[in-house]
Amino acid sequence: MLINLIATLATGVAASCGLLVLFLLFGGWILALGLAAAFSWLQGDRPESPMLPE
Repeated sequence: MLINLIATLATGVAASCGLLVLFLLFGGWILALGLAAAFSWLQGDRPESPMLPE
């Protein structure tokens, strides 16, 4: 009984860790690219947008 409980917990932890790693690998770099693009846009690097009145 205790062995089954430990195995179930370990499987759940491994599954959530795997999902977290997948999210960090695939979602993390997309999020980082988006943040970098937004940051550079906020810094004034807007080559294709018209000049905004200040």
